[in-house]
Amino acid sequence: MNRKERLDHKLHDRKAEEFILKKVKEIGWSIQVFDKTEEEPGFAYTIGLVDTFDHPEIICFGLAEDDLKNILNIAGENIKSGKKYKKEVMYEEFLEGFVSTFIDVDQNIISDYLGYGIWYYGSDSFELIQLVWPDMNCKFPWQKEFDENIKFLQPILNSTLKT
Repeated sequence: MNRKERLDHKLHDRKAEEFILKKVKEIGWSIQVFDKTEEEPGFAYTIGLVDTFDHPEIICFGLAEDDLKNILNIAGENIKSGKKYKKEVMYEEFLEGFVSTFIDVDQNIISDYLGYGIWYYGSDSFELIQLVWPDMNCKFPWQKEFDENIKFLQPILNSTLKT
């Protein structure tokens, strides 16, 4: 990385950090969205839920950017209103006609995905849960009947559930 690229990256980081702080102050959380690459699906996660509402941060994978933001904002608004999402409970409010659930995330995975979350909290020791959506047959990625053609879109960040 040359000097200009390093300066551009630092400016990008500073703007992102300012945005995160502004959103957390205004509404209680911020959302970081990352586009898909050849190696990984797109994903998004919240920052600020632990601090503001004593609720785990949330990460979700494999949907369109607008859908990811919408899902996380629905969760944020519900949490702001007092809802506490529980793991392994089915929820209907995220995807019309489908239930979704939350699972634990292995602590050692946080540093792989939540760089800005680590910056915000000053460490990787904050609670994170993953919102997981089913395939068209209402099967989850850890179930044998889950559609193999879309398995790449939703990595499971809990080693006890991987198939």
